Amino acid sequence: MSTRTPEDELSTVDGAVRQAEHARMEGDLPTAVRHLAIACVPSPPRAPQARAVLADAVGDLLVEGGDLDGADLARTVASAPDDPDACFDLGYRLMHHGLAHLAEAFLAPAAMARRDAVPVWLEYLAALDRIGRHDRALEVTDANPTLVERSAAVRYFRAFHALLTARIDLVRQLVPTLDDPVDDVVVAGRHRLEAVLARADAIGPHAPLDREDLRGWHMALNGGLLLTLADEGEDVMRGRWAMVAPSAEMVCGMLDAAATLLDALGDPVQRVLVIPDRDSQIVAHVAARRLDVPVEPWSPDAEGLIVVWDPDELDAPTIARLQRHRPGQRLLACSVRWTEVPPFAPDLVGWLHQILLAPWNGALRKDPETGDVHRLPSDARPVEAIAAELARAEVAKDPTATKRLRALADACRGLPEPALPGVFRDGGLRPLLWEGAPVHSARFL
Repeated sequence: MSTRTPEDELSTVDGAVRQAEHARMEGDLPTAVRHLAIACVPSPPRAPQARAVLADAVGDLLVEGGDLDGADLARTVASAPDDPDACFDLGYRLMHHGLAHLAEAFLAPAAMARRDAVPVWLEYLAALDRIGRHDRALEVTDANPTLVERSAAVRYFRAFHALLTARIDLVRQLVPTLDDPVDDVVVAGRHRLEAVLARADAIGPHAPLDREDLRGWHMALNGGLLLTLADEGEDVMRGRWAMVAPSAEMVCGMLDAAATLLDALGDPVQRVLVIPDRDSQIVAHVAARRLDVPVEPWSPDAEGLIVVWDPDELDAPTIARLQRHRPGQRLLACSVRWTEVPPFAPDLVGWLHQILLAPWNGALRKDPETGDVHRLPSDARPVEAIAAELARAEVAKDPTATKRLRALADACRGLPEPALPGVFRDGGLRPLLWEGAPVHSARFL
């Protein structure tokens, strides 16, 4: 809970509005939005006057972005900041635009005023999820037990937020109460949580599953294996990258680790399967050269390792092809954006990023004489030529990481679907990757 006074909140919002207005006048809408969002961290303003000022500024941004109806909603809140219906309508609109930090500022007062309104609370809890305020979600649902008791959907959100704060015992209490047979979201959510609990139980002897155990939670939540942890900013990033510009050594080390692990699990890579995405084709050819195996175009019946660079960059037809597990196919995503929800959970993930710069697509380089960092032009050479150069990198193996990842996978080998990890599955749909985890990392707004 914020300890800022109404005067402090108003001062903070006023300062953010001035900075946002300056950015907006220069035509930089993302920066303008970021300034307003920062005013809502770590918690949004709760004083009506500050909320009114924030709403007015949001209205200006919505006009600039072409959402005139949304701007009208913001003007309504600016003139009536205590109107819960107006606050909800604006918060809902901002969620539609992907502006969860700003949305929370208006959904929170709407939920507090409409304590029995399930749709309002579901949107509010969704906003808290998108910005990673899982502890706050548990606080507000703790304070509204009547609504929790009445709504299975709210109980699902509560269980979801409990899981992402590592409160597994609370999840166990709530899962049996997710008993609404007509709500498909609740039914699917219960099955998803049951799979997580099954994996968490299985890997318990091998993983502390505390708020530092990124690899353990990646397996418990996603049934996947996380190959590489960031070695910079450990206190704030805890294994993830905010921005990563991987070197050839980092790429090759990750590909080697994937192959070593699959071999240890009794599923050696016999061929690499290529999809129609240039970045993915480059790393697929690197992998084939490193492992000395053939490269073939992906097809539903082909067995081998599918290598994807970044799932978020794939087109819709390719995503549709890869969403299903198939016999003999394993999927490695080299880099996954942890601040978004990728289209599926890969069987293996190289590393987790927020911003990714491929070594062949505008990589960063530091001038040894001046120390200045500059971005190189994109490499327009053929895929095979780029791959041949990258594949020559020399890297050291990490047997400790392989041993721990194998232990996590083997512990879950006998689980039924859908709890079975992806590296052992030959059918069914790949689940969505959980965006969050109990292991928190700093992120760019």
